[in-house]
Amino acid sequence: MAVDLLGHRNPTHEDLAPLYEVLDEMDKQLAKTDLDGFANAAEKFHRTLLTLCGNRRIASIAYSLWDLALPSRRLTLRLLPVPHRPKHASPHGRYSDRRADR
Repeated sequence: MAVDLLGHRNPTHEDLAPLYEVLDEMDKQLAKTDLDGFANAAEKFHRTLLTLCGNRRIASIAYSLWDLALPSRRLTLRLLPVPHRPKHASPHGRYSDRRADR
């Protein structure tokens, strides 16, 4: 929902710069196989996305749910395969591709 709300705001590349920076940080942490660093960056990505969507109520609800789930998410992070991004994927491709479809 936050992505759709953000998309309807027609953000510029500059508006999305905070997301791009966090995606780059996520990639750096994955390259080092630093799961704690990746988890911190992933949390920052989602919180940034929620802030940029412009709906404070949705952001507040999501923050509350995220905070409740965070302890178990951190615990299970080491039980799952290390996340990765396909080498052919653009660092900012997921959102850019979605915007191009409109």
